[in-house]
Amino acid sequence: MAKDLVSIKAEKDPSEDKRTYHLSTEVSSSHHECFYRPIRESSGEALARVGTLGTQLVRELLALDGVVLVEITPYSVCLEKGRVFKWWDLGVRVLEVIVRALTQHGCGRPYIQSDDHRESRWGNSDQRLSFIESVEASLKTST
Repeated sequence: MAKDLVSIKAEKDPSEDKRTYHLSTEVSSSHHECFYRPIRESSGEALARVGTLGTQLVRELLALDGVVLVEITPYSVCLEKGRVFKWWDLGVRVLEVIVRALTQHGCGRPYIQSDDHRESRWGNSDQRLSFIESVEASLKTST
C-alpha cells in the first residue's frame, strides 16, 4: 500500500449496536480511552492523552445523533449506537467524520475498504473514491 493512503475498514461486532473502524495510521496517542455521551468536563485528561486528532474524532463522533460511546486506540475507533439507530444511516456520517479528520490533519489520502457493499452503500472502489472526493471538496469550500 502506498504511504500516502490511509485505509479505513469497518468491522461489525457480534452486538448489532457496535462497530469498529480500523485505520492504517495512528489516531490516538493513548493505548485505550473510552468516552460516553454526553462528553463530560472531567474527560479533559483523557482527551489530552488521545492527542489532537483523537480529540477531534471523539468530539465529532459523540456529536452525531445516535452515538452513545466512543472507544479509541492508536489504530481503531469503536462506536456504540443507540438501539433505534441504523448503521445504514449512521455509518456514512461516521465515515464522513473520519475522512474529514484524517484530511484536516494531513494523515494521507483516506481509502475505504469495504466487504459489505450493501451496508456501506458503495458497490465498487469508484463509488468509495467519489465519496472521499465529495468530503474533501466540502472541506475546501468551507475554508
